Amino acid sequence: MTALIALLCAAALVILDQVTKALTVSHLAVGESYPLWENVLHFTRVHNDGAVFGSFSGMPYIFNTVTVLIVLGAAYLLIRNKLGSRWLVAAVTLILGGGVGNLIDRFRLGYVIDMIDVKCFGDLWVWVFNVADCGVVIGCLILLGYYLIDWIRDVRARKAAPRPDEGEEPHDHP
Repeated sequence: MTALIALLCAAALVILDQVTKALTVSHLAVGESYPLWENVLHFTRVHNDGAVFGSFSGMPYIFNTVTVLIVLGAAYLLIRNKLGSRWLVAAVTLILGGGVGNLIDRFRLGYVIDMIDVKCFGDLWVWVFNVADCGVVIGCLILLGYYLIDWIRDVRARKAAPRPDEGEEPHDHP
């Protein structure tokens, strides 16, 4: 049941992503920007043939192959119930939905349509992104947080566990 819910949530993310991209294409020309909140949040139509935030531009075969493998791996983990934590399920669901949303664009158009343009950080943030990117990034942040917390718990448990040599009297060895 968890797998079905996760897959439905991933599908909902794909649909939301594709709807926002269709609305962007129908209302904005490439490069055109519409301020939702002046100097804070704009909708700007950009075509991205690279990876996240335009990185790896001009390498579609490598990036598409890696993305397909990640999407297949994520789907496998969800379908086979290989994730024990709800946090891991949520993270993989977001990564799956975002990955599929952007793969649809890449295979159909050869590029990804981006439109979310955050302006409030000035030159510190110049990238335009989309709903699928949000899913992937948030999913990765959840994964990072989950494993960071798990690592901290493990370190604390090792520090709290008695060492084998504690409590023993020192021995003189010849």
